Amino acid sequence: MKVAPVKENKVNGIIMPEDEQKQVIEGTVIAVGEGFKDDPMIIQPGEMIIIQKFSGVKVTEDDQDYIIVKQKDILCKKKVD
Repeated sequence: MKVAPVKENKVNGIIMPEDEQKQVIEGTVIAVGEGFKDDPMIIQPGEMIIIQKFSGVKVTEDDQDYIIVKQKDILCKKKVD
């Protein structure tokens, strides 16, 4: 999953990331595995998903943040207009 960019707000001259108070992270699915026989993959690349803030494993590749997450840790799919 590719992590969505963070918006920043200034409070008394201090830059505060907008997601600092959030307990969830939004992102776009980049790739998926095959799933398991009893748990088929229902998420597809390109879909927007929401996960809990501390779910998965965070990695950085070419200055881009990604999170490797299990399907069971996905809270929901987000409809993109």
